[in-house]
Amino acid sequence: MNLRKLICFACICFILLPALSYSELLEMDSPPQNFVAISGEIRAVPLVWSIHPSTRILGYVIYRSDSKGADFKKIAKLTSRYITSYLDGKDVARSPFKMFDRRGKLLDNKNYYYRIASITGENSLGKFSEFVKSTTASRPTPPLAFKAFSGGAKVVPLNWMPPQDKTVIGYRIYRKDSMKEELRPIKDISRRIILSYLDKGKLTKPLESEKNYYYAISSLNQANVESYITHIASAKTKSMPPEIKGISASKGKVKSIKVSWGPSPIPDLKHYVITKKRVDSSESQKEIKIQPDKTFYFDENLPDSARYHYQVKAVDVEGLKGESPLVASGTTKSIPSAPKNIKISHSDNKIIIKWDKNPEPDIMKYEVYKITGLLGTMKKLGIVKNNSFIDHDFKKGEKVSYRIVAVDADNLMSKKSDIISAQILE
Repeated sequence: MNLRKLICFACICFILLPALSYSELLEMDSPPQNFVAISGEIRAVPLVWSIHPSTRILGYVIYRSDSKGADFKKIAKLTSRYITSYLDGKDVARSPFKMFDRRGKLLDNKNYYYRIASITGENSLGKFSEFVKSTTASRPTPPLAFKAFSGGAKVVPLNWMPPQDKTVIGYRIYRKDSMKEELRPIKDISRRIILSYLDKGKLTKPLESEKNYYYAISSLNQANVESYITHIASAKTKSMPPEIKGISASKGKVKSIKVSWGPSPIPDLKHYVITKKRVDSSESQKEIKIQPDKTFYFDENLPDSARYHYQVKAVDVEGLKGESPLVASGTTKSIPSAPKNIKISHSDNKIIIKWDKNPEPDIMKYEVYKITGLLGTMKKLGIVKNNSFIDHDFKKGEKVSYRIVAVDADNLMSKKSDIISAQILE
């Protein structure tokens, strides 16, 4: 017993001498019995002991050393005789799956040494116990058989087997987008029995098609202690369908355009998508789905003299849509031009109307209209195959006006010609 303790003990003896015997004083000075430090816990050490037999004990103090032979430092003061256990590192043990500041916390797989003494007075302690040793648990072991599977449509399926280590309560998944990058965590999984994950990337940055991705995984225990990561597993996402070759669009068909293309070589083709855009109008862009066994499409009921651009893309069963840099341009048949250079002549009882023959090679007929009355009512006079017409229905002294319409072999009609007028002399 050192001098300071001896003086304290003498003071206690002097104060309590009328009430306590010498044996009782010795009993108070002794440490609690059966002091044990339990090993194998995660960043925590449970300590237990027997209740001190002296009813005059006020509590206990516990000291810890981080290595054998190092100084002991107080870590706890317990102010009740009836407390018979203490958990060193209790914040970690009681807070599952939480990140902790490691400063001042217990480490993994490390030896710690403890001593305990009774509190015998307001400022006095009894004897310290012999030290006891505890070893904290090692880091958790990583998952087993970690795999990444190729061929997903902008996704990578991952799976693994749980380790034998029952302290593991979750996993952390890492990814990098190229071999040169550093692994970065992308997902924490908080249940031991979840053994797969489907990586789709982020909403703002989904995974790309036909790209290699690299993954690793670690285990986590209740204190968020992380195992070493596994080996890196790589996977390649599914390729986009290749671009469609041989796209063409017809020109000069009546109110329709035939779009044709070469077949897609992919085995899991779901359908084609044709993107249609009118060039000479503000008409909105449209998409048309075509069955996978077709390599042509008739775009019908179109305006005359209209021009459209077409793109054809292949879509697979998982919804991946190929690129289409090729554009085919198609046009519908134009209406005939309006007849020109109309001339009127008359003699005796007839008016002769002549005009230039239309330049279109398939003009089948011309329709001749006469404008009559104060309101300018237009009346069809007749139809002719050549470029002249004779009108017998007129009165001398009146003004006559005519318009001509050309009609082709597909019954497409030109716009009405300019009005040609003449005053018939009496």
